[in-house]
Amino acid sequence: LAGYVSACVFSSALRITQSYNMSIATSQADFHWGAKYLKRRGSLQVVWHTAMVAPLLLACMGPSDGKGAMYAAAVMFVVVAHLAIIRPMLQAFLDRGLVEWYETKHSTDNAETLSALAKYLKSALQRRLYVLGKVSVQGITLPLLLISLVPLNLSLLNRGGEVDVPTGAANLPGQFIWELVASYLLWWGSCNWSVIFLVALYLRRAGVFR
Repeated sequence: LAGYVSACVFSSALRITQSYNMSIATSQADFHWGAKYLKRRGSLQVVWHTAMVAPLLLACMGPSDGKGAMYAAAVMFVVVAHLAIIRPMLQAFLDRGLVEWYETKHSTDNAETLSALAKYLKSALQRRLYVLGKVSVQGITLPLLLISLVPLNLSLLNRGGEVDVPTGAANLPGQFIWELVASYLLWWGSCNWSVIFLVALYLRRAGVFR
């Protein structure tokens, strides 16, 4: 199960890292030529930063055993924060196509080379539109994963570390095991997402890949 969770969040973290990096970069002077289309409000930058930090804070809290309502609130905060960046993430993905167009157009003065690049670029821009649905799914992967695990974890959250256990709970060891598994997977998913995001962001800032 842990491996499945890691596989689910891997492509999601990479995609959101790309969009986050793009959204932050377009506010810099390097993209002054497209400021009218690329520059984003300062409030949106705050939303981006908050959404990126939220899973890391959840991971630092560890599994939910004994944390009760506070942990449940943290999980919902991560879900809401990531749902809030779906539209900006898709916009940043499309903005990358505009940047590629500008860089290609000014990459050479040779007419034949520009003609060949134009055909390639047209195809690349069309592919961006074709995969927009896939990108949106990658954007909501982490919120969906957390939401799907919360029901398995509700009883553990509701107990909130209390010593008294309902009489029927002693006869349901399987339920308690599932609650512990869900608690671990919530932590594991947010931890994996955060590590992948941080590593991918570092590699992008270092220029290893774009």
